[in-house]
Amino acid sequence: MQENQARLEQGRSPHFTHSDSTGNLVPVPVYYDPIPAGMSLPAGLCAVVATNKQSFTFYQASRALDSHDLPVYDDGKGQLERIALTPITVTADLTVVGGVLGYLYLEDLAGQPVPWPWR
Repeated sequence: MQENQARLEQGRSPHFTHSDSTGNLVPVPVYYDPIPAGMSLPAGLCAVVATNKQSFTFYQASRALDSHDLPVYDDGKGQLERIALTPITVTADLTVVGGVLGYLYLEDLAGQPVPWPWR
């Protein structure tokens, strides 16, 4: 985390490590707040994500150890750019949905499965 601290303070995204370089690290179970009534946290280390999903707290044996805020950084895309890309993504989504519905309609009209190259 320390090597990314300066990047985060500048509002830039951190550099992530490759998953194959994690060695023998033990995965930490993650739970979401609020913890359901009657459920107890495991005896070992675990993390509980806050209801705002912007922070988490480490617990061990149901005792809070340390809380951390998730970093927020500028991805370089402004609101205008996001709005401009929305019609393109909606069109692509509708094309895929329309293709699937068209396939199902043709299959229903034919009364049997329509051949596809991968069938």
